[in-house]
Amino acid sequence: MTDVATRRQNGTLRVWLLSAAIALAAAAVLPLVSHDRPALPGGPAIPWWLLAVAFGLAEVFVMHLRIARHAHSFTLGELPLVVGLALATPVQIVLAQAVGLAVVLAWHRRQKPIRLAFNIAQRTLWAVLAVAVFAGVRDIAGGGWVGIWVGAFAAMLLADLVAA
Repeated sequence: MTDVATRRQNGTLRVWLLSAAIALAAAAVLPLVSHDRPALPGGPAIPWWLLAVAFGLAEVFVMHLRIARHAHSFTLGELPLVVGLALATPVQIVLAQAVGLAVVLAWHRRQKPIRLAFNIAQRTLWAVLAVAVFAGVRDIAGGGWVGIWVGAFAAMLLADLVAA
């Protein structure tokens, strides 16, 4: 095998291993989030599949912002996340985000398996950390509206840091 082919194969293996490590980190953190009910007491519950559709649509309709010679792309994935934080359980949020993202990336964007695995793992960790931070901050700040808003804001900050 040539040196270039060997380096490419090693790089591919590293990406697969990184994707697996990220997925394992998400799987390790999710059980620590013990809340099995939506945050909004007495509020309507949203089915996970409807939340998955919302996450998928957020990935389909990407916003492109051009500043000087640079282009920046943004998804609106935070919107269904905030709705999910208030109206769904943590497991439903993570499941909906992973399924919605997987469908869009596989069929709409036609990503290769290695890129698909990395993106799903990274965004699943994004969702798991967001629900964990939300639950922790909400409990500290109190379970009312203040706790929900402060928790959602903290979750969004962390989610954006992980995504970056």
